[in-house]
Amino acid sequence: MQKKFTPRKKIRSVLKSCVVHALTVMMFFGVAAAHDHESSLLEKEIRVDQQLGSVSGRVTDANTQQPLPGVNIIEKGTSNGTTTDEDGRYTLALSEENVTLVFSFIGYEGQELPVNGRTVIDVSFQQSVQSLEEVVVVGYGSQQKSQVTGAISSVSSKEITELPITNARQALQGRVAGVDVVQAGSKPGAGPQIRIRGRRSFNATNDPLYVVDGIPLSGGIDDINPQDIASMEILKDASATAIYGSRGANGVVIITTRRGRAGKTQISYDNFIGTNSELGRIEVFDGPGFAEYKRESRRAIGQYALPSGTSSPEEDAKIFEPVELESIQMGRSTDYVDGMLRNGLIQSHQIGIAGGSEKTTFNISGNYFKDVGVIKKQDFTRYTFRVNLDHQINEKLKIGISSLFVSSLRNGENFNPLGGAMAENPLGKPYDDNGNLIFLPTNDGLRTNPFAEIVEGAQVDETKRYRMFNSIYGEWDIVDGLKYRVNFGPDVTIRRSGRFTGAQTNARRGGAATGSVFEEFVFNYTLENILSYSKKFNDVHNLNLTALQSIQRDRYET
Repeated sequence: MQKKFTPRKKIRSVLKSCVVHALTVMMFFGVAAAHDHESSLLEKEIRVDQQLGSVSGRVTDANTQQPLPGVNIIEKGTSNGTTTDEDGRYTLALSEENVTLVFSFIGYEGQELPVNGRTVIDVSFQQSVQSLEEVVVVGYGSQQKSQVTGAISSVSSKEITELPITNARQALQGRVAGVDVVQAGSKPGAGPQIRIRGRRSFNATNDPLYVVDGIPLSGGIDDINPQDIASMEILKDASATAIYGSRGANGVVIITTRRGRAGKTQISYDNFIGTNSELGRIEVFDGPGFAEYKRESRRAIGQYALPSGTSSPEEDAKIFEPVELESIQMGRSTDYVDGMLRNGLIQSHQIGIAGGSEKTTFNISGNYFKDVGVIKKQDFTRYTFRVNLDHQINEKLKIGISSLFVSSLRNGENFNPLGGAMAENPLGKPYDDNGNLIFLPTNDGLRTNPFAEIVEGAQVDETKRYRMFNSIYGEWDIVDGLKYRVNFGPDVTIRRSGRFTGAQTNARRGGAATGSVFEEFVFNYTLENILSYSKKFNDVHNLNLTALQSIQRDRYET
C-alpha cells in the first residue's frame, strides 16, 4: 500500500502572438502618419466623448477557481468589446450608459450582466452541461446520458485527475458499480486487474476489451498516461456484446483522450510527488528470540539439559555454531528484512500545449513518470508523448490523428529477495570486520547472505518496452444526417526482457552465472468503415442507424 503526499501544482499561461502585435503597431503608426495632426486630435476628442466610464474585473472557472484567459466580453448590440488576459482580467471602456455585457467562452455557459453603474464586475463561469456532461461515448457513436441504462457508466477527467494515480486502470477503482479493480502486486509498474461483473471463464482471459479513440487495443492500457484521458466509459452486460460481439464478453472500457479546441494557445504544467513505505512487516525472530527458539527445540528432544528460560555457555556450545555463539555473547542481531527495504518515491511531471483555430485544433503533451519501490532493485520509469490533431478541410470533410509514443524501463519485475531475508538466521554475520560481505553468514550451506542479492550487478532483471499507437480517422458529411467515417489504427510494440543471475547469489551458490534474453515484436492494425444516419422527428422521436465493416489483424513474433 502506498502513502502519498501530493502537492499538486497547475500553471496555466497564454502565449501571445508577437507577430500580430508587431503588425498592429506598424499599422497604427502608418495610419497616424497619413493623417494630419488636427484630424488625430479630433478623433481622440470623439472617442473621449463616447467613453462614459469603464468597467473591469476578473473571470474564473467556478469549479477550479482558475483564471480563464481569452474570454470574450462585448457590449450587447455593439461591436465594442475586449478579451481577458492570461490572469483572467479585463478592462472595457463603455460607449453608452446602462449597457449589458455579454460574456462567452467555448465550453462554458455564456452570461449577460447589466452594468447598472458598476465599475467592477467579476464573473464565475460554469462548464457547459450540454457539451461536457450529457453525452457519453457508446462504442461507434455517442448518446445522451438520459437515453442509456445503468449498464453504461462514465468517469470524467476531473475524477481521473483528483488523485495521483500511476495507472489508468486505477481511475476506475471504487468509482463504478459492478467493476472490481484489484491491485495484482506492489511492484513498481504492476497494473491492477479489472473484472466487470465478475469472472466469466476458467481458462480464457477475463480482462475487458479496451478501446482508445475508437481503436480496440490488443493488450492493456498501462502505456496511457492518466493525465491525457478526457473520459472513460464502461459498457457492461449486453450493451458490450451488442456493439463489439464476442470481444466484449468481459465488458468494454472506452477511453477518449483530450483534444484541442479553438482559442488561444494554452500551456499547462501538472506534477505530483509522493512517498512510499511498507504498510507492515511479517514478524520474525530477532537474535535473542531465535536463540531461545533453538534451545526450546532441543529441549523437546532432550538435547538441552536446562529448563525453559535458562541457559549456560556450556549447554549453548553443544547446539550453536561458533558464529552464533559469538553473536549471542556480543548481543548481535541482524535484521535482513530491514536491509532490503527503503522509502520509495513517486513523481510525475507533465507539460501540455493545447489550442487551435476554427479549422485546426491540437493537443500535445509530454510526461515523465518515475516510481521507485520500497524494495531495493525495483523501480519503473515511463516517458510518454502524445499528439492529437484535428483539421476541418471544408464543410463536409474532417480528418484527424491521435499518436502515442511510449518508452518504459522496469527493473525487478521477477526479483523479490524478501523471502530469503525473512528465512535467514539473525545470528549470522553478514559482513566481516573490514566491511566486506560474507557470502555464507553461517555454516548452513543452503542459506546464503540475502544482502548478496542486492549487490550491484549480482541480479539484473530489466524489461524495456517501446510502443507507438495511432488512431487516424476521416469523416465525410454526405448529406444532412448521413455520415461516413473511416478509422485506421496501427499499433507497434517492441519488448525486450533480460535476466542475469550472478555466481554469488542464492540461486547459483558459487556456481556458474546464468543469463537469458526474451524479445517480442507485436504489430496489429484495425481498419473500420462506418456509415451512420441520425434523424429526429417532431422533436420527440430519434432514429439512429449504423452500418459497420471492421477488420483487425495481429502479428506476434518472439
